[in-house]
Formats: sequence, C-alpha cells, structure tokens
Amino acid sequence: AFIYFTKMDQFIFAQIGMAHLIVAVVFYVFVFLYVLVSIHLTLRRLHSVMSANTIQMHTTLIKALVAQMILPMTSLCIPLIFAAGTIRFGAE
Repeated sequence: AFIYFTKMDQFIFAQIGMAHLIVAVVFYVFVFLYVLVSIHLTLRRLHSVMSANTIQMHTTLIKALVAQMILPMTSLCIPLIFAAGTIRFGAE
C-alpha cells in the first residue's frame, strides 16, 4: 500500500492504496480475533487442570501476544492513513 501513496498525482492510485489498506486491516483484525478466541477457549477448558502459576504465565503470554499484534499494526497504519489523507485532500 505504501507504493501507491508515494507522490502519485492521480486520485485513482490513492483509492487503490486505501482499498489495499482496508483489506489488509480487516484480514489482520479477523486473524487476530480468531487466534485470541481460540487461545482463550483452549485455556478455559484446561483451567481446572492448570496450577495458579501456569494460569498467570498464560495470562502474561496472551497479553504479550496482544501487544505484539497491535503495536506493529498501529505503527504501520497511522503513516499510511496520513499519507492517503494528504493525497486525498491535496495538502502539500
């Protein structure tokens, strides 16, 4: 998507880039939610078998997983959205 946003004068390239970005974000969010729900459901079934220390370790692991998926997503999307907005609204 970044290639479409680099100094293209025609609005159609910005539309293609934004469509690419939206599809990537939607796919990323659905995969993220699927993984998170799958892990949560698996851990709920095993909750009675695990010790308190293991449950705490898994909770920490899930928090780390969420952070590892959200931080790259925001660091990639914010500049792309800003570039698309500048192309769309003509700010130079």
